[in-house]
Amino acid sequence: MLNVKEYMQSNPQAGEIAEVMEWCLKQVSENSGVMLMSVPSPDSILFRVQLRLSRGQDIPAGMFEADTSHSPAAHDAGSNAAPFVSKESLKRLKDFIVLCSEAGAENPVGMVYQYESMTDLPDPVAVWDVMRRWLDTQKRKQTLDQNSLGQVAAQMQIQGRTLNTVRMGLLLMAGGYAPVWLADMHVCTLEHLSYVPELYPWTCEAILKLPWETMQTLLFKLARELPPGERRTCFVVRLYPGDPEVQEWLLCHGCDPDGGDGMLAYTCMRSGKLIGRLKSGTLTEEELTGADRIMHGLALGTMHENSPVDSMLDAFSEADELIWRYVMAIREQPMAPYRKETLEGLLAHFSSKRHNESMKWTMKARDAVISLLES
Repeated sequence: MLNVKEYMQSNPQAGEIAEVMEWCLKQVSENSGVMLMSVPSPDSILFRVQLRLSRGQDIPAGMFEADTSHSPAAHDAGSNAAPFVSKESLKRLKDFIVLCSEAGAENPVGMVYQYESMTDLPDPVAVWDVMRRWLDTQKRKQTLDQNSLGQVAAQMQIQGRTLNTVRMGLLLMAGGYAPVWLADMHVCTLEHLSYVPELYPWTCEAILKLPWETMQTLLFKLARELPPGERRTCFVVRLYPGDPEVQEWLLCHGCDPDGGDGMLAYTCMRSGKLIGRLKSGTLTEEELTGADRIMHGLALGTMHENSPVDSMLDAFSEADELIWRYVMAIREQPMAPYRKETLEGLLAHFSSKRHNESMKWTMKARDAVISLLES
């Protein structure tokens, strides 16, 4: 680990470092008071992320894309075709991981810089699934040193100067090699890296390897703080709704304002127990707004490629009952433009060939939607 005092005295950017450190320590002390264990270098991705966050600035997409020219076997991130990875390249990556297992505890930061100097290694994204399975196998066999790889994984995330270096650290952690000294400071590292648009799928997988309570706390924090969109959805759909606070938040705020993703709406409907709340007939204004967003997402939300259904309303048997109860809840409310759009989407649901008009709720729900649209 770096000596913080000496590092700051010798570094010309000590002012910025102090600014980041003060902010990081404030983040940690609010939770547990754990001291900063390692200082990211000023040219690391983490440092630049923390500096912007400490100043209240967003992390724009593409901010670090130029850095990928220095990373191993970088490929076009916008291409749909997976880059070819040779067996030799994959073997070199495995050999490097074995080296990290053998010597990483002695100099984990040195391993980070060695990784960044090797231009013949595959892009972590291209080999993510196969390497994660390999890491899982090695962990079961206990052939790799947990402490050494955990330290290297942490330092790749802390000191990495390219997106691929950080992703490699996240891959090691997703493969089960979290730092054994895992403390709140590293949880903060994962949190801050999740603000980078190009890193969120990988930070999410690493977060899922945290202890259960820590994992859920961090997922909930990111779900509340990230802006609407795919990045936020990635964390929301992994929340466990056992906590009443989480359940209420999913009902009121889980969906994006425009309804967004159909699966997100379905998750919020199920986890927020929307049908049960509508049955009770005691929704607050905030809960009703959440119900509007959920119903909009179920009827008109975007669906994943190759989805077997046209909308999420076709995916569960209680859809017609849900529609009827929702219409009953809003019939005395003003007919806002977004509600009219939602109702039209709900009406289109009944034209689906999946429907059987003898079903208990179908006719009631369809007639209720038509009546409200015509009123």
